[in-house]
Amino acid sequence: MKLSLILASICAAHGLTLKNQGFKVPLSHTPPTGFEGKAYFDLLSSKPSFDYAKFKDHPRANEQIDILEKYVDASNKKIHHHRESLSDKYNLQYQGKINLGNDPQGPFTVVFDTGSANLWIPSRKCNTMGCVGKHYYDHRKSATYVENGERLEIAYGTGSMVGVLSQDTVHFGGYHISNQTFGEATEMADFFAKQAMDGILGLAFPSIAEDQVTPVHYNMYKQGLIKEPVFSFHLSNTPGPAGVTDSYITWGYIDTKAYEDDITWIPVIDKEYWGVEMSNVFIEGHRLLASSALAIVDSGTSLIVAPQQLVEVFARFIGEIAQDCSNVEDLPVIGWELAGYNFELTGEEYVLRMPDGQGGEFCTLGIQASPQQLTILGDVFMRK
Repeated sequence: MKLSLILASICAAHGLTLKNQGFKVPLSHTPPTGFEGKAYFDLLSSKPSFDYAKFKDHPRANEQIDILEKYVDASNKKIHHHRESLSDKYNLQYQGKINLGNDPQGPFTVVFDTGSANLWIPSRKCNTMGCVGKHYYDHRKSATYVENGERLEIAYGTGSMVGVLSQDTVHFGGYHISNQTFGEATEMADFFAKQAMDGILGLAFPSIAEDQVTPVHYNMYKQGLIKEPVFSFHLSNTPGPAGVTDSYITWGYIDTKAYEDDITWIPVIDKEYWGVEMSNVFIEGHRLLASSALAIVDSGTSLIVAPQQLVEVFARFIGEIAQDCSNVEDLPVIGWELAGYNFELTGEEYVLRMPDGQGGEFCTLGIQASPQQLTILGDVFMRK
């Protein structure tokens, strides 16, 4: 079955080996341990005929509606929805294009990331190693630029960016989001130089946005550019450029052709990230959790990330993955139980097939151990 949440959730990496190139945007805030909150947002599917009015009557929708009311002028809604193609870099990074300014600069390649909430792009003043090879934004060339100047710094596990806040019009997919506050990066960690992207467009909750910036997707709804507070991802497992690979993001609607059967609605229990209740994890009939835990559905993480102890158990059941991928079909099914619903991945789905640089491929596990007691369900999970 497909996993769906209702108001939002992308990212990863480029390269031939996971050791240095697996890009994940780790969580910079500590999520609450309790399961308070009943926010919703669609993650993977919904349909053009999605009945928002009916959803508002859902007993678990109240909190998300309250959040939206802070950002929405209900009298300023336009019916508008769009599907935007994404490129797929080795099933590790899904990228889209945006432009900035009245005489649009760009395109800038960004990762639509549900693990953060800020938009930032390299500034023309960016001169650190991480800025090499990037496309730059020059606010001197935009008549719609508004100076802000407040310092912005966002730390990721792979490095950080430092810059200043600015305001301008953001363009993508036929949308023109006016007066959007975003970051001009003047310093970028060396790690970013290895990545085939310019910046990040965050799609998480406003509560984790640095400097209390309103995220792009909230402004889209506030400005009436989309009728329904929904966006969704369809992530393919066929790497390629946008328009060739079947990966895309939809705004304001849900693509009914992207899923079968009914949508499974899962409550978002964390008000900062797209956090869901992980009731249990199972492999070959063995249930591995003594109690429920928090799992973050994060498009800004390439892999599935789980506590060290849990990954060690996986490893014992999985055994060795043949480098030539010859035993992938024989690997055990791993299941995640989210709010009582089971989501299973086969070996073909949790193992990554990577190019070996010689015209062939090798296989590696798409699950990574973490010293933290937190599970992140990244692109490996979201593709299913």
